[in-house]
Amino acid sequence: MEPPAPTSLRPLTDRERAILDGFLSYDYPGVDELRAQLSTLRVNPELSCSCGCGTVDLVADRVLSPAAAPSPLPVGAEIPGDGDVPLGGMIVFLLDGYLASLEIYSYGSGPLQLPAIEDVDWSGPDE
Repeated sequence: MEPPAPTSLRPLTDRERAILDGFLSYDYPGVDELRAQLSTLRVNPELSCSCGCGTVDLVADRVLSPAAAPSPLPVGAEIPGDGDVPLGGMIVFLLDGYLASLEIYSYGSGPLQLPAIEDVDWSGPDE
């Protein structure tokens, strides 16, 4: 299924690209195809979250091969808080094998912006 054509796309920010690189730095089925999609990604601000968080809707070039990867991606990305309780985390979803959404969620602390890459606690699929 082809998504509707957005009217205005923007490039990824440096922080969005770094976070997506983090999700794609692990090995799991389909990751090579997802890595190829990364350079084509654009953000659709019309469908991105409007609550004030850093969640963005992603648009990949559909000329590239879709990935046979799980959705959401099997990578943990927690945002540390004070002590042992994280503030929230991030998830990447696919649509028909294409990178479709980078979601950030909080554990009740209000909307979160995307953190700096060095402020993320990563865990891979085998950890």
